[in-house]
Amino acid sequence: MASKTALKTDAVMHALSLWHDPKEWSFFEELRIGTGWGKDKEQRFDAYAINLFPSRQNVTRCYELKSSRSDFLKELATPIKRRAGVRLSNEFYFVTSKGLTSIEEIPVECGLIEVDDTGKLSITIHAPFRNIMPPTMSFLASLARRIDKERAALIGAELAALQKRQEEADSAVKVIDRHIKKWKEYNFGNKEVPDKIAVAIESLKDDMIEFLKGFDNLNIE
Repeated sequence: MASKTALKTDAVMHALSLWHDPKEWSFFEELRIGTGWGKDKEQRFDAYAINLFPSRQNVTRCYELKSSRSDFLKELATPIKRRAGVRLSNEFYFVTSKGLTSIEEIPVECGLIEVDDTGKLSITIHAPFRNIMPPTMSFLASLARRIDKERAALIGAELAALQKRQEEADSAVKVIDRHIKKWKEYNFGNKEVPDKIAVAIESLKDDMIEFLKGFDNLNIE
């Protein structure tokens, strides 16, 4: 019964993702069931998929990948671990390498997807469809966070670039201030020329600050 080939999680996850056409499905890897903290909120689904079409009843699927026989048996011995996955999905699937388990061992509320030595996925047992209660707001927030992850990353990169420009502008202003101070404190001979240089540099500083504020909305004083 035992499989000779270890489950290559990354490859299987990629294959599962390809199974779910993005025109029809949203697919999530390592999805937390909430956005807060605590034992329950930190639980994760290996993979979770939502069909985007009402004509398909917006079916949801939860996938639990098992890489070894011992890992699978441990799961069977602690059914409470998959309770959230069953509660929040219409279909729950175990994903294992081929021959890791037998059909008789799969709980009645679950399905089985097996992976052969070439990485091909096939449904050995179709998961029964269950009507489920609407998802909690905590779970919806977790989905929204993952969906918005790319936008958040772009905004984070923009803010980091803005911060860098802010630091560079602050540094430039400090250099100019040192030059202004030097010419204002120049006490040798005629003070008229040094004072005019200081005024000219101050004017240049003011122009530069106004330009930078208009370009990047930088907070420069």
